[in-house]
Amino acid sequence: MKSIFLKLKIIEICFFFYIFFLFLFLFGIEFINPVNTLWLYTKPDIATAQTGWVFFKNDIWRFPFGSNPNYGHSFGNSIVYSDSIPILAILFKLFFFLIKIDYQYFGLWFLACFYLHFLFSFKLIKLFTKNNYFSFLSANFFLLSPILLVRFAEHVSYFGHWILLWFLYLLFKYKFNLGINKILIILTLSVSIALYFTAIISIAIFFLFLFQFFLKNQKKMKLIKGYLFIYFVTFLLMYLIGYFEINALHAAAGGLGIFNLNLLGIFNSFDNNTNWSFFFKDLNFNQNIENFNYLGLGYFILILISFFAYLKNINFFLLKLNEKFTQYLIIILLFLFFFSLSNKIYFGDLLLFEFKLNKYIEGFISIFRATSRFFWLVNYLILTITLVILFCFYKKKILILLTLLIIQITDIYIGIKTLNYNQLPKVFFSEKLELIFKNYEIFYSSLTVNYHPNLVKFAPYFEKFKTKKTNIINLARYDREKMYSFIQDFNERLLNKKINYNEIIQIENIQHLKNLKNIFNLNEYIFIYRENFWFVAKKNQQIKEQKNKNFMSIQDYKSLDKIKLDKILFNQEIYFDLVYPKYIGIGWQKKQVNKHIENKIWSDGKVSSLLFRMPSNDKFKIKINYNGYVKQENYSFFVDMYINEKYYKKILINDENEKAITLDIDPTILKSQDLNITFKFKGVKSPWLQSKIPNFANIGISVNKYTAEKVQ
Repeated sequence: MKSIFLKLKIIEICFFFYIFFLFLFLFGIEFINPVNTLWLYTKPDIATAQTGWVFFKNDIWRFPFGSNPNYGHSFGNSIVYSDSIPILAILFKLFFFLIKIDYQYFGLWFLACFYLHFLFSFKLIKLFTKNNYFSFLSANFFLLSPILLVRFAEHVSYFGHWILLWFLYLLFKYKFNLGINKILIILTLSVSIALYFTAIISIAIFFLFLFQFFLKNQKKMKLIKGYLFIYFVTFLLMYLIGYFEINALHAAAGGLGIFNLNLLGIFNSFDNNTNWSFFFKDLNFNQNIENFNYLGLGYFILILISFFAYLKNINFFLLKLNEKFTQYLIIILLFLFFFSLSNKIYFGDLLLFEFKLNKYIEGFISIFRATSRFFWLVNYLILTITLVILFCFYKKKILILLTLLIIQITDIYIGIKTLNYNQLPKVFFSEKLELIFKNYEIFYSSLTVNYHPNLVKFAPYFEKFKTKKTNIINLARYDREKMYSFIQDFNERLLNKKINYNEIIQIENIQHLKNLKNIFNLNEYIFIYRENFWFVAKKNQQIKEQKNKNFMSIQDYKSLDKIKLDKILFNQEIYFDLVYPKYIGIGWQKKQVNKHIENKIWSDGKVSSLLFRMPSNDKFKIKINYNGYVKQENYSFFVDMYINEKYYKKILINDENEKAITLDIDPTILKSQDLNITFKFKGVKSPWLQSKIPNFANIGISVNKYTAEKVQ
């Protein structure tokens, strides 16, 4: 017995060295260098994982243990939602808190996943074949799955497909005798890595429970108690690591029916950026990384060979259909396959079929909007079955499998090459930006969105200079209510000129710059233009004494002086538009609240501004057409209007009818060529509070158009 155990350990050690050197050959050694973190800032998704970990590592311990409020300034909430592998983030923070240098664990995670994927594939196939050589070649086939490899250096936690293979290994080994303890271990581990793995495995476990429940001699109450205990522990763990820092309403995300399995997806080798096939060309339909489920030419041929074996031995397979476990496998295979298609079934770009879901069911399923991921287990289940058929019904099985493996490598190597470290774009630090980050603890953007366009640019500086807080994030799931509350308070702070000395604001677009330049006094604030980005900060004592290198340069003054408001146009109707955002300042959004207002610009929060440049000192009238957002009966709110920071008028909003307000403007009284019309809202309710539409922005009015005419 000891000799068998020792032999197995030697095999596993040999596998590790094989995988280690294969990993180095395919991807490069720099990935597993713990102090090399710059490669993590080449793509938004993996930058999110490292940035979430950086803020988590540098923060104090909180409860729940995975709480991570500084990444996203309270609405990011948890290490779970930054894809930072919660179990590793918590362990590294717990045991390596004394390490002061910047480091990463994701490269080692990729290597560990590569090894475990190979190991459990080997164990799974050997369970049926008892043949080391065939199992070794089969494990390589599993490893060369484009569905797995496309996640490398992209979606960190979802490179852990090995947990699905481990589950299949246990399932085939124990079948209906798979015990409570083993299910508990694999579920708690999966939830500590990524929730999608837990969801996929839970579906298979649910049907396993049903089959176990109706088995003869089954102690039903004991079985029910066992499964209740499993999910009690699982949900308790989810709470401890931070899953419930946002509720299910906020966990739901858009994309259901978009990030689904396409019926042509297994044949389309293009994943947005890379063609994964030497033999197949892009099928040229709309596809993203979540739709990508290309199998590879070797896999296609394997399926055909297995199908021919099935036709020749159809009686044998029909007998197998009578077995309960075979019926169970068919059910989970079909269920996961149809679930991965979602409620919109596409054949390329052609929508074949669509059915409407109950809004509560749709809301729940939207938590798992990327339904194509549920095809992963189907893929590995089919691959297992086809390899076992090949072994059982073909004499020259090793030669056939080796040939298929060569075909698979030849086909997808064009995609594998793009994953090498040397193919990644290089990340360099800018001395100009370093000086900015060095002097400010808190870094905000004037634009707060859940997918910020500049995360990849600024994230390396967050790490290097240990930024304490930011609203620059990349999160699919976040607390929408808290985010909109932050937007409202932050915009109000900006427009009321309340910036703290320890924070700097990156100005995201030209309209925000125009707005802030219009209201900020250069005696108290500085505007800095560095690396094609504008920043604004409050002058501290060093800046006032001109000792700080961030003091506005002559070039900054010249560049800022060129920033002018857009001239007002007379005697024509001008529509407001965020696509070409003339006249729009801070505090507006263009979002679909429901269909009839999706093309309008809506106020977002407590304060919103319109900005105009007056071409002359002539008096004029400007008429602004607007609508209120009123969905609740007997609901109303007030809007205070200011012209260049001076109170002008109060408006009552109590319906949705289009109205107009006319303002009399005298530039000589204003003593400025700039016109800043500010709306301050009181008593505004979000669509959620009014009518349970899942939008938490405090939407007040839409501004549709303006007309201006001179007064004689």
